[in-house]
Amino acid sequence: MIKDKICNSFDLAYKDYNLETKSNHWKIINRDFLKKIKKINLENFRKKNILSNGLDDQGNFFLLVENLIDLTDLFGKKFINEFKENEVGNPDNFYTINGERYNFNDLFIIQFTGKIKKFLNISPKSILEIGGGYGSLANKIKKLYPNTTLYLIDLPEAALLQSYYLSSIYKDKKFFLYEDFKKLEDPLSIDYLEKFDFVILPPWCLEKIKFKKYFDLVINTRSFMEIKFNEIKSYFNFIHMTIKPGGIFYNVNKYEKNTSGDIIRISEYPYDNFWQVLSSNQSWKQYNLHELITQRVENESQDMLSTLSKIKKINIPSKPQSKFKLLIRFFLDLIFKFIPKKILKKLLKIYL
Repeated sequence: MIKDKICNSFDLAYKDYNLETKSNHWKIINRDFLKKIKKINLENFRKKNILSNGLDDQGNFFLLVENLIDLTDLFGKKFINEFKENEVGNPDNFYTINGERYNFNDLFIIQFTGKIKKFLNISPKSILEIGGGYGSLANKIKKLYPNTTLYLIDLPEAALLQSYYLSSIYKDKKFFLYEDFKKLEDPLSIDYLEKFDFVILPPWCLEKIKFKKYFDLVINTRSFMEIKFNEIKSYFNFIHMTIKPGGIFYNVNKYEKNTSGDIIRISEYPYDNFWQVLSSNQSWKQYNLHELITQRVENESQDMLSTLSKIKKINIPSKPQSKFKLLIRFFLDLIFKFIPKKILKKLLKIYL
């Protein structure tokens, strides 16, 4: 039943989708999406990155171990294992360590989750995620805040994957999808939408919903950098109008990227002056990305302007490693290929 609703929602959204608004980045990534979706089942959408290309970073065993050790130091083994990856979509890139299975990309999503938990000091009623990939972070956020209504706004292709992924995990939860949207008159009532656990819609639906000051948390990780700047401006206008006073905006994006057709810099994002900066740092293990955590305030402040100016002066297009360190890593990678993984796992088990 839910799978039929998911597929019908995708078909309806794709018919209403103005493809000219899609950035160059996603025109390339999703070029053969319709052909691929006809050839495979959604059950295997992450296998060999067939449909999750651009949403599911890959990494080797050595990098995963390095990141797992550092993440354990930050949040502890219990937190990692509580929030680690659900294997919906049959992904390939998993390694078993000490009886637990880990995925390279998932460690970054766990880190996002840990940082959000640290800075959001309330039990949120409503959360907005823009550009949420296949739904991995949304899954963890729902685990962390089970009583929230989670709004996911994304392109029809990603919304299809999110709907399948999350409904496979949360079989008893209520989903409001584009099929439901098409059946109702606008503007949609917030009271009605709050009956649902997940509201998953394409961007053009936002203007049909009267949110006002509504969201406790807004999230964008690694996706504003892949759309055109006029779309970023539209999203920021929406965020400014709909986030509650005291609400948190969690933003992780590249210092600079030019795959959308525009040159997109996080230092030029159109924040207004009603933000307090809680944290501004290079993103964990992603040295060409910046993590910016801000809180909505009611009095005008120069805090945001000053922070963006500082970010603009940072010039780190790649991971800051010397050639010597890169050479060492290269040889370690070669060595690790020939050392039995049983030995490596025993060493890691001792550490963990």
